[in-house]
Amino acid sequence: MTNASKYLKHESDIKKLTIGCISGGLNTILFNPYDRAIYLSVMNKKTIFEKKFWKKPYQGVGQAFIHRTISYGMYFPFLAIWEENLQYLIPKKTEMTLVSNILAGTSVAILTFPIASIKMYTWNNPHRDSIMKIGKELYCKHGKSLFTRGLGTTICRDIIFSSIFGLSTYYFNKEKHFVKDICLASIATIIASPVNYCRNRIYQT
Repeated sequence: MTNASKYLKHESDIKKLTIGCISGGLNTILFNPYDRAIYLSVMNKKTIFEKKFWKKPYQGVGQAFIHRTISYGMYFPFLAIWEENLQYLIPKKTEMTLVSNILAGTSVAILTFPIASIKMYTWNNPHRDSIMKIGKELYCKHGKSLFTRGLGTTICRDIIFSSIFGLSTYYFNKEKHFVKDICLASIATIIASPVNYCRNRIYQT
């Protein structure tokens, strides 16, 4: 690889990371109230339209911001890393795309899981402390097991979403059309939603 191609690849990776982080931040601002209401409705076995679920809509937003920024920001760099290395082991493009997306989703799930645990905790319990202080408090009270509870379910959810979205975009959206991506991501989300429901129930306990 020439110096010029190395520079272009490095620049492309930085661009992917930057765009991912920005989209993660924007998604947090837009969807934190909705995500929180969904979680509380599952936990309390009530409709999402309960007024109390929409009070303090940005409770836990700091943890959610870090969680989404990392997960969105790192997904495509992780995907690029896996694709770059797996192309020599899996010559067939379809299989390589599937495995790369699965591994990228798994990597992000493992990386962000402790932050997700803290985020869910703050949705249940009003807190003004920093994420580090809350994490230390939870570790002292419950040990490291709290930060691995539901990890398998989270990985399963992310594998389902990543594999369906990755393959569907490969087959049906090679031109990377924005609206098509939204539609395909929505389908993947719907299919993965039962696992996400189980994940919320696990966090409830």
